[in-house]
Amino acid sequence: MGFPALRTRGFYLAIVSLAFLQVTTIIIELFPDYTGGVRGISAPRPTLFGVRLRDFHFYYVILAVTALLYLLARNLSDSPIGRSFRALHANESVAGSLGVNVSRAKLIAFVVSSFYAGIAGALFAPLIGFIDPLEFGLSAAIHHIVLHPSVGGLGSVPRRAVRRVVRQRHL
Repeated sequence: MGFPALRTRGFYLAIVSLAFLQVTTIIIELFPDYTGGVRGISAPRPTLFGVRLRDFHFYYVILAVTALLYLLARNLSDSPIGRSFRALHANESVAGSLGVNVSRAKLIAFVVSSFYAGIAGALFAPLIGFIDPLEFGLSAAIHHIVLHPSVGGLGSVPRRAVRRVVRQRHL
């Protein structure tokens, strides 16, 4: 998905992402032997070292993974890759003129965001116990596009990291 979207920006990138969602939904419906089709698939209950976890215990697993991924995001925002992400966010043309490999940085951004989405899905499926394609359709995508930035704030982890770096330099 990352390679076709490298040349798109803004609104067109969102359209390419939503088109990929639709293609994925069609593929899920075409291969019901592997994906469960429109009926979905059952997810096994979560286990840790062979011991079945209750929801209460699985909460702590999710909490630990969330804390680990938060630290990973915070460290990524302080790294050269994170700085290139911020430069791309501010102005893609200027970032390219300053030596940021725009295609590489965009592709890394797709990989990182896909990694986070994959981890979220791997934690969500056993918690719910059943996954079907309707849960992740177009309406759910639009719901998440609106909900997540309004709750967490657009770029909230990098903003805190930038403030921390600025405060350290002024001390």
